[in-house]
Amino acid sequence: MKDTFDPRNSKDPSGRPRLLARDVFYKDAVIFEEGAAAHRAYYIESGRVEVSVRDGKHKVTISELGPGEIFGEMALLASEPRTATVKALETTTVTVISETELRTRLEGIDEAISSLFFLLIERLKAANKSQARHYRNLVDFQNRVLGIANRLDADFSAGDRAEMRQELEPLLDEVEAVLDKYARSKKKRK
Repeated sequence: MKDTFDPRNSKDPSGRPRLLARDVFYKDAVIFEEGAAAHRAYYIESGRVEVSVRDGKHKVTISELGPGEIFGEMALLASEPRTATVKALETTTVTVISETELRTRLEGIDEAISSLFFLLIERLKAANKSQARHYRNLVDFQNRVLGIANRLDADFSAGDRAEMRQELEPLLDEVEAVLDKYARSKKKRK
């Protein structure tokens, strides 16, 4: 699948190879940001990029892409702002795919297939947002637990902590039981 849409293989109407724009992005260069307007997609010739989304202050890496893969196509197809940020993980050479080039390649596709593309785009956007939301909730929970642990160390003497331990042990046993329950449930789903 990686090379089926290699834009470097496209021909003009006379059958000659098309001249396509190329770009080079150096390590850590932001290629585009979530929310930006979309005018082109990119085919990776060499290098690697990171695709990430934000939920508040939390960044979630959705994927890493490499040679032969395309990014930026979702917003281009849907004529919507970018739904993710893409950053070069190393020096990356890309072939630029214009909106016109993409639309030309998609002309003549059955309307049902075209509708399926847009349905899949919407589902992927929803899945990305859900993943970011779950990550945010996990980080918030982790920060809360660390805050409690830090407070125990900072605010209470060793004697107070020993006394509290007797009261907290049953609660910790309950938390551990909940974790075990969800771990078993996850194994059953696999």
